[in-house]
Amino acid sequence: MNKIYFTFLILLVSISSSQAVDILVTESLVKFGHGKYNAVQVKIPGVLEKGVLKAWVKKMKDLKGKIKTSRHGVEAEGATYFDINHYPGNFYAKTEQVGSVVELSVAVDIDGKYIKSADNMKAYNGLKSFMVEFSKDVIRAQVQRELLAAEKLLKKQQKEMEKLKKKKLKLKEDVVGWQEDIKVAEDEIIQNDLSQKTQVDVIIRQQQEVEAIKKKQLEI
Repeated sequence: MNKIYFTFLILLVSISSSQAVDILVTESLVKFGHGKYNAVQVKIPGVLEKGVLKAWVKKMKDLKGKIKTSRHGVEAEGATYFDINHYPGNFYAKTEQVGSVVELSVAVDIDGKYIKSADNMKAYNGLKSFMVEFSKDVIRAQVQRELLAAEKLLKKQQKEMEKLKKKKLKLKEDVVGWQEDIKVAEDEIIQNDLSQKTQVDVIIRQQQEVEAIKKKQLEI
């Protein structure tokens, strides 16, 4: 499987998974640091609380809110989102990590009244849509990070494969070289055996020569 096709497959699976995610939205009273208020809640799957808080802070800054953060929450005073209200409001967000899901609760104070479906359906639907889209943005960002990490790992693995291929090629070349060396050595062994046989004959003749000289010496 080539790199382009594999990368496309990862991207396709990621996008399909993101599109299949349904964001659960509920409404209930939630306890915040300064009181208990009506809030819209969403459950965002497959993300971390730290990332959700960071993304929410950025979103509130985009809405020109004055930000105050805590370990599990964000307060944004004077933030304006026109689908909720044309005037600034105070957004109070609270998060909780439950397994692989982050529960995000948001209460919005508009002129001293917290958005509630029973009182202002238009504002409630605006906040609901805002939070659903925010949740999907967070999921998309997480999927994108996962894709980049997967592609980075894939690239590393492909480099390792190239190293293995080059090593195999080098070993095959070495084997050919070794085989040639073995053939040369084998030929030299055969030649050495022949040389030894020749040398044995030379030695025998020389021994005979020595014995002949010794005999001649005794005859003097």
